[in-house]
Amino acid sequence: MTKKKGIESDQDLRRTTVDDVRHILANPFYCLSSVDPVFTVDHPVMITEKEWIKCAILAIEEDGAKKFLETLLDNLKGNYVT
Repeated sequence: MTKKKGIESDQDLRRTTVDDVRHILANPFYCLSSVDPVFTVDHPVMITEKEWIKCAILAIEEDGAKKFLETLLDNLKGNYVT
């Protein structure tokens, strides 16, 4: 029996959970064919993930989720402020 890449046994096959679907929906991989190469380079961080999330929440509250997500995708495409 040949194994498919990434599947070690029948136990690795499981039902998709609600959390799995949340991760899929939040992953821009599914709507972008590529991201700007700058996002593939190791670099020193400027703020913690926790701080970034707090700032993102504030931006969403002020500008709305649609605007925030459009800006996030725009950044990933390479249209970011340096």
